[in-house]
Amino acid sequence: MIHIGAPGIQGARTSLIDYNRAGIPLIEIVTEPELHSAQEAVDFVRWVRLLLYRLGICDGRMAEGSLRCDANLSIRKSDKNTPVSKTELKNLNSFRAIERSLEFEFRRHVNCLREGRPVRPETRLWDEASRQTFLLRSKESSPDYKYFPEPDLPPLIIDPAMINEMRAQMQTSPFDKKQEYITEYGLPEDQAQLLIEHPDYEQFFLAVIDHYPDVRVVANWFFNRLFKPYRYAHRSACFSS
Repeated sequence: MIHIGAPGIQGARTSLIDYNRAGIPLIEIVTEPELHSAQEAVDFVRWVRLLLYRLGICDGRMAEGSLRCDANLSIRKSDKNTPVSKTELKNLNSFRAIERSLEFEFRRHVNCLREGRPVRPETRLWDEASRQTFLLRSKESSPDYKYFPEPDLPPLIIDPAMINEMRAQMQTSPFDKKQEYITEYGLPEDQAQLLIEHPDYEQFFLAVIDHYPDVRVVANWFFNRLFKPYRYAHRSACFSS
């Protein structure tokens, strides 16, 4: 959606809809409530995006809508029997927005509890210009937020043999690759990270090693001479924040 007349949906005169991705399948990944800080949430989304990018599922361009994040937040007092309500931050399109919106919403929840006001279950929007969240819709007593089977889609039962076959074809994860470059190749973490974030660089680096197996010499040339004018500062648009 492109909002006209304001940076975000708040205050916009009208909103335009871009249908360029119409017909492209949507994958929704849902976590357990086990992240405990805004930074943890950002780190998690970074790794998910890297995994999807390396698998060729999407280009990871958050600002263009290829990947978005809905973040849910709730807090409770030390008494675990105290009821809690969560708020959903909808359609976050950058790492910066994820971090700032969660930190703002955390402070808002704390202030509500300190002042004796309830934290209402809501869907809220983050406005980067004002650095605040705004109510989009309430979730109280709303059947739209209850999970139930989709009547037009029958259950999908996957044969365990098919799962094992697909598992055998899976490539090494970027997390394991990074660790391999650190432990077996002796690369520092930032260099290993650069390789897994850029598969083209990685393929070129490994191809050079095939012809000249002294990894230390190759790494010195690759990172300190070939990329010296913009080393570590260079990032594709996919991995900008």
